[in-house]
Amino acid sequence: MGQYFTPNPIIKFMINVIAPKINDLIIDPFSGSGHFLTASLDYVIENSKDEKQNKVDEFAFYKLHGIEKSERMVRVAMTDMRLHGDGHSNIRCTDALLGFDNYEDLLENSFDIVLSNPPFGSILSKESFSGLGSFELLKGKNSLPLEILGLERCVQFLRPNGKFGIVLPESIIINKNQNFVRNWLLSKAELFGIIGLPLETFSPYGANIKTVILFGRKLKNGEQTQKKSQLFISEVESIGYDFKGMDKEFEDLSVVQSKFINFLSETGNYES
Repeated sequence: MGQYFTPNPIIKFMINVIAPKINDLIIDPFSGSGHFLTASLDYVIENSKDEKQNKVDEFAFYKLHGIEKSERMVRVAMTDMRLHGDGHSNIRCTDALLGFDNYEDLLENSFDIVLSNPPFGSILSKESFSGLGSFELLKGKNSLPLEILGLERCVQFLRPNGKFGIVLPESIIINKNQNFVRNWLLSKAELFGIIGLPLETFSPYGANIKTVILFGRKLKNGEQTQKKSQLFISEVESIGYDFKGMDKEFEDLSVVQSKFINFLSETGNYES
């Protein structure tokens, strides 16, 4: 199904950059084993030591949501969530690309944060479009890479001014034939960061593909991206392991994280 587990160093990097807060409503529409959600829970607990316990419990029980097609992965995710202190585990076993009327309690334009690694590498044919929800990027297409619909669904879930961190194939950023995706994205969101990841990032998990992380916020209704908005661009050389998953002495992901967080602080990005 084009699913590849997101390595822990990447998850922690994205969580530290997004910096979720105790009142944020968070979703991963392609949650797999739920590690974006458990990492968000750990981060909020660690940074909410002055909050009353009922506020922490409210976040753990009601603010973390996921969607996952694989029943096995849902069981893994729910078990892991409970081990991290979430006794509710709001993970639905269904397809994240269905129409919103298929979800009883998940609404479009309602989440504060989307953190996700949509499945990539699969091509959807026109015959399969009829079973999906409404997507602008499907119009006039006979086929479409699955990750493009994953990107649009992530944006659909966000409320105006909500923020996102999404792992995607680098082709979405550099290929000429995906210019329509970039134009669509810039009409819906303001990008704050593009972080290139090394080729070995997903190699230990079975995928030799160059990927990037996109960070940004969804535009408010009627808002347009500022022409002079600042964008942080960086290329990570090593995240601390090689193609086989063996540890390497050198890593610069932590350096990029520090510089990016400073950039966001200085520019005022990600402020509601």
